[in-house]
Formats: sequence, structure tokens, C-alpha cells
Amino acid sequence: MPSRNLITIIVTLFACFACYSVAVKNRDAATLAEAIDIVEREALYERERPELFQAAMKGMLSGLDAHSTYLSGDRYRNFDEEIDGQFGGVGVYFENVPTDGMYVLAVMPGHPADKSGIQAGDLIKSVNGESTLQRERSEIATLMRGKVGESLTVEFERAGELKAATIERAIIPLSSIHGYDRNPDGSWAYSLPSHPEIAYVRIKQFADPTTEELKAAFKEIDSDVESIIFDLRNNPGGLLDCATDICDMLLDQGLPIVSTRGRGKKILSEVRSENEPTIGPDVRIVVLINRNSASASEIMAGCLQDHSRATIIGEQSWGKGTVQKVIRMKQGRAALKLTTSSYWRPSGKHIDRYDDESLKTKKWGVRPEAQFVVSMTEADVISHLKQMQNREIRGLIPSDKQEQLMSLSAERFKQALEDNNDQVAEAEAQNESATPVLDIEKPIVVDEIESLNLDRDTVLEEAIKYLTKPAISTKIAA
Repeated sequence: MPSRNLITIIVTLFACFACYSVAVKNRDAATLAEAIDIVEREALYERERPELFQAAMKGMLSGLDAHSTYLSGDRYRNFDEEIDGQFGGVGVYFENVPTDGMYVLAVMPGHPADKSGIQAGDLIKSVNGESTLQRERSEIATLMRGKVGESLTVEFERAGELKAATIERAIIPLSSIHGYDRNPDGSWAYSLPSHPEIAYVRIKQFADPTTEELKAAFKEIDSDVESIIFDLRNNPGGLLDCATDICDMLLDQGLPIVSTRGRGKKILSEVRSENEPTIGPDVRIVVLINRNSASASEIMAGCLQDHSRATIIGEQSWGKGTVQKVIRMKQGRAALKLTTSSYWRPSGKHIDRYDDESLKTKKWGVRPEAQFVVSMTEADVISHLKQMQNREIRGLIPSDKQEQLMSLSAERFKQALEDNNDQVAEAEAQNESATPVLDIEKPIVVDEIESLNLDRDTVLEEAIKYLTKPAISTKIAA
């Protein structure tokens, strides 16, 4: 057969195969669209078409793993803000009281609300004419946030007098690196007041600005500090590159940080430390974790533990050992967050809680050595988080208003826990899933709520105790 004819046949076969593949895809897409049409038209319970599409996407991705998901609408915008580390807003910390409205707990210095004259203690009654009464926190946050450069009008009450202010939204940075508390100018203080030789750095999440924020924090930390506490409690993770960059700052050159593997556990990448450490080996490091520390926070904690660079204190972490790739869709208005690989510690351990071996042994994530495990109830975990939030804003509140506003915040916090209990109990009674106020899966014992101590952090206390314990000499007396 002439070679020319052979080439023609091969090209024709490839074209036929391509057309067949496209036809199969189109047929599947048509079947999905037909199913949505039928459900929209015939189902007992009426649902809008976008809602049915969301459910179809959710069903497809839930069959893959626990972390793949479809993001659109508010969920996508919130996710984008967290990764970007900023949003369009006015710069206030607030607490909602359904019967009163929105109380301003504190304002961020130099941001729009501060410039407009809004003060801690003001009671905002409406935003752009919409009442703040009987609103959830998330609803009020949506009213306050929006496009940068746009203005909003608020009506507020101060000392019994009704006032109004117009505020222009600006970019509000979501700081991911926090100190222990605030300096008088609103900046972070990175040393513990009771132990100035110990630096404290809380990493809320791993976002685009985190690495540079940490470098800036290191410049503020006294060069004479003897130890550093990195607080990764309730850190859900974030960007993998950010976690590896931070490990690079703390390790000697050439050490493995993390590897990623794809289908069939094929190694896709290996990351090693490349630079001289920013923090010298003479500075002791402690990392605090809890059951809500996940993903990139586990990469950091596990890496430092494997190289004996840090002591881990707290409890077993969440165990999220997979990497999600964010694939933009619908011209940037939605995205697929798709699991594409898994990550592995320098020791070769896979920390994912859904791994077959992890399910057998109940050992996943990062686990402190036995002597550094701090047993905690769910109430303990969330009270520690509330303490961190209180320290975030306390220094921004005028001293004459601190007690009043902190008490208000504590009361609303306990009320949220009780509301959460009601939601979980109702969902269990109906055998349905729920989205609790604080994303807690089981009700908290009422006595635990009433006895919450928002002034004591047992995990941090354990870290301080460990770092200040006198070293035991190994010398033998002559």
C-alpha cells in the first residue's frame, strides 16, 4: 500500500476517534441537562435550576473524595478572599445582637470606618437603609463588604443619639500572621508579656501574603529571644508553597520538606530547603496544634517534627494529606477545587485520615509525643480560639470600654454555642445534616458552656512550662 494512502487512513482513524470522544461527551452532557429538566419539571419539591446544577456538581465531586468541591457565589468569593488575603470592606470588628443590631467592638486604625468617625461601642442600626435587627453575623458581614471604592451609608446610635456616616469601602487585609496581643498603635507585639524571652507567632492560615508577613514579623522579634512558639491551632491550611517557604526559613539547607504523589503514589515533586535558616539553631521552637490544624499547617508541623527542629504540643491534628488544585470556571465566577495529589512527610508518612492504613490504626496527621499531649474537650478548643480573637481586638478598644465590650462578646459567644447545640440536636432528630453556627459536629455539654474560662489557655501554658523548665545537667560530679 502506498505510504500516502496509509497516512490518509491513520489520519482518518484519529479523526473518527476524536469525533467519537466528542460525541460521547456531548451525549453525557445532554443526559445531565435532560435529567435537570425532568427534576425541575416533575419533582415534588420545587427547586430552581441553578440549585439543581449545584447539587449535580456536588454529587459528582463527592464521589471522588472528601475535599473536592464546586465553588460559586458567596462560597467562591469567600474562598478567593481568604487565599488573596484581602477583601473590600470598612475595617470593623463587630458583634450582632438580634434585638439591638450591630455593635462595633473595635475599628482598625487607619481604615475607612476609623476615618469616618465610627467608634468602638457604636450601635449600627442600618446599612444602606437595611436594618441590622434580627440578622445573622454572616448577613451583616455581607452588607458591610462589597466592591472597593463604593460607598455605604450607616445609621448608628451613640450615647442615645442617632447619627449617620458615609464610608467608602477599601481593601482590608486579612492578616494571617498575628502576635500575642496589640501594641498601643495597633501593631502586633510578638513577645509574651509574662515571658519576654519567648516570642509568640500565630499563623491563622497560609495565604499569598503570609510569607512576607512572617519575614516582617521576624524583623520585629527581639534578637535576644530564646525560643519561639508558632501557634497553628485552628489553622485550616491554605497554600502549599507558603508552608514550604516557612519551613525553609527554619531548617538547614538541603533537608526534605515535603513530597507530593499522584495516581499510583507516583512521586510528582520533592521540596527541599534551599536557604540558610532565618532563625538560628540555638532558638528553640514549639508548635501548637489541635484537632482543627489541617493541610498546610500539618506540612509545617510534621516537617519540623521529623527533623527534630520543633517540639509539638497539643493534640492530634486533623489529618488532611491531599492537595487541591483550584481550576477557574465560568469566566472566573466559579471554580473546581479538585484533589489532584497527596503529600507526604520527610519521614515518608502519609498523614491523611482517609488513607487505608490510617483508618486501620487510627493514627493520622501530626501527633505530639505522649508527654506533650494536652487533652481537651470541644469546649476547650473553641474557648482557646475565642481567647485568640479577644487578644486580636482588645488592644484596639479604648480602656474605658474594654470591660463592657469584651463582656458583650463573651455573652454572644456562649449564646452562639447554645444556638449551635440546638441546630445539631434538631438535625440529629430529623436525621439530616446541618451547618452549625460554629461548625461543631456534636453538641457541647451545657455545663461546659456555662463554665467556659476565656482567660486560661492550657495548651499555651504547657508550652511556656516546657520552655521555662530548667535544663537538667548531664555532667557527672567529680
